[in-house]
Amino acid sequence: MLASSLFDLYRWVLTIVVGTYATMRVISFVWYLSVATGGPGRGEVLLRRYVVALLMRSRFRRFGFEFVQVGVLAVLLAYVVSLHGR
Repeated sequence: MLASSLFDLYRWVLTIVVGTYATMRVISFVWYLSVATGGPGRGEVLLRRYVVALLMRSRFRRFGFEFVQVGVLAVLLAYVVSLHGR
């Protein structure tokens, strides 16, 4: 994929760099969280149970409308980006 202009090349490189950085940060956070809650001690067990309880409390029915809004906005963003590429 050759860029047609210097700005397109800049956007392409920036997308790769930012996407890679964000992916590495998410992986780092998940790894840290798994190490922090993976111990056999009482504090780690309580933290792990607390995280599981919080995840179970966030039910889809309560946040369903927000999930639908995020999906619709993502589709609209993809549509606008596709129009921009033409």
